[in-house]
Amino acid sequence: MNQEYHLLLSDSSFLSILLSTDVVSGKRVQGVGCQRTSGCLGKLDCAYYRRKPRGLKLKLLEEEEFRISFCCRKCRKRHTPESVLFLYRKVYAFLVVFIALHFRSGVNPQVTLRKVRMICGASEVTVSRWKRWILKFLKSARWRELRRKLCARFEVGLFPRSLFNEFMKSVFTPREVTLKVLSFLSILSILNIP
Repeated sequence: MNQEYHLLLSDSSFLSILLSTDVVSGKRVQGVGCQRTSGCLGKLDCAYYRRKPRGLKLKLLEEEEFRISFCCRKCRKRHTPESVLFLYRKVYAFLVVFIALHFRSGVNPQVTLRKVRMICGASEVTVSRWKRWILKFLKSARWRELRRKLCARFEVGLFPRSLFNEFMKSVFTPREVTLKVLSFLSILSILNIP
């Protein structure tokens, strides 16, 4: 199954799905108005900012290189919706990080590290940093909230492979599974984990 996941990095139609998912998320946040300051409820204006996520095997169009974000007209607070394309302030795309971590949680980490390097260009040091970062998340209260939505026998030690396996029970293609995983973990796109 691993072989099929890396093909998503060069799948322009899958990238379009990720972008449209982000647009829907953005419209939902903008429609609600400002929620950051008590009683503000100000209108949210577009305050998109340029991002060039690394690791994808296709070039983004100029209009696709923007992270959806808003600024309150009254209190000026920023509102950045959850994303399935961008991962907080990481330079690599969300998809790249989780496919790399999926390979990294394989049976032979050395082979998979070589494969990750070949597929997305991330070094062993970078992938190890991602692994430490995700382990911090797995100890957080946010993860405990999300964890309740998974089956009782979910194996945290094999994360994120176990998460991919969990979603494979209800959907069947790598594309569907990956979109479910990214959507499930989209809180990571706005969560600062040092």
